[in-house]
Amino acid sequence: MPGLVGRDLTVQERLVANLLQASLARHTKAADLSNALSQIAARSPQGFCPAALSLLDSAPDPSVRRKIYQQLVECPEFLKRLMQPDGFTRQQLVEICRELMSIDTTLDVRLARLTPSRWQNEFPLDVESVVLVLDILNEISPGGRLILLLNHLTRHPDRHVASKATLLIGKRLRNQDWVKRQLDSGDERVRANVLEGLWNVGTPSARRCLWNGLKDKNNRVVGNALLGLHQLGERAVFEFVKRMIEDSRPPFRWTAAWVMGKIGGKEFVEPLERALQDEDPQVRRSAERALEAIRPRVPEAAPAPQTQFAPETPPAEVAPPNETPAAAVQPSVPTIEQAEPEKQPAAEDFAFHFDGNYQHQ
Repeated sequence: MPGLVGRDLTVQERLVANLLQASLARHTKAADLSNALSQIAARSPQGFCPAALSLLDSAPDPSVRRKIYQQLVECPEFLKRLMQPDGFTRQQLVEICRELMSIDTTLDVRLARLTPSRWQNEFPLDVESVVLVLDILNEISPGGRLILLLNHLTRHPDRHVASKATLLIGKRLRNQDWVKRQLDSGDERVRANVLEGLWNVGTPSARRCLWNGLKDKNNRVVGNALLGLHQLGERAVFEFVKRMIEDSRPPFRWTAAWVMGKIGGKEFVEPLERALQDEDPQVRRSAERALEAIRPRVPEAAPAPQTQFAPETPPAEVAPPNETPAAAVQPSVPTIEQAEPEKQPAAEDFAFHFDGNYQHQ
């Protein structure tokens, strides 16, 4: 089976692959080739990317493979079609893009330039595709070189785009003023993704932001704060999440079950078994999934990096052209790593309540 496509081509896709191969051999000028490939993509939108990827798979010689790739990316439709949500699964796209990154180390920059720029939208993609591009970039792009290209999208009018951009930037920009501004957002998706960006960041300022996240009125934000604190070794999380699963609000109960499943540990089995009798069906489903995740594990699982955010609803069955990318950003204000250390609250400093809130004594 072809490695990149992950399956055999259909009859129609093989015909498209033959057309692509003929066009790559016939046209020597980049403009002519781009026009020819665009016409093929317009005639066969669904088969274009599988056919193109199969050509890359068929080239065992790295230099030939690189040449085919360079010819394909001359056509803007190649990457645009690749980033259509109905083409490949998310995991397939991540694997495909990582493989393409081994051929072209600037692929992430190319993909970033498909998103709306500050001044114009040269490659108009629908919102769903922009969200997918940002999601894939968060997985494959190293370092902070996309910060200048994508930072403006944290203020995008679509909340899904803004939250995905915030997550991507937040994981790469350790600027405490920026983090505080995002945590003041009225959009709970943005606040949740900022806290996810602080996972495994063991600085005093990051820890303080995570503790403050427990005061949020949104279940998803609180869930991300709990996971971040667990990764930093805060034992108070265990008590908090056990109280949270008794909350009067169903979204907080199912998020508590989700957090328990992510953390693991035999002490969560009893409250999760009680949650199987919850009046809310979503809480019951979340508890069932959490128990399935916990029971095969060792009694106390070690904290591990997480890759998804706390759900607003229970997780599904399987959930500018002229800009120069920067290798890194030098913030003009102190970074999170430079924050002054402070005494962190201990578990006994908190009085837990069944309404999901706490009072710092």
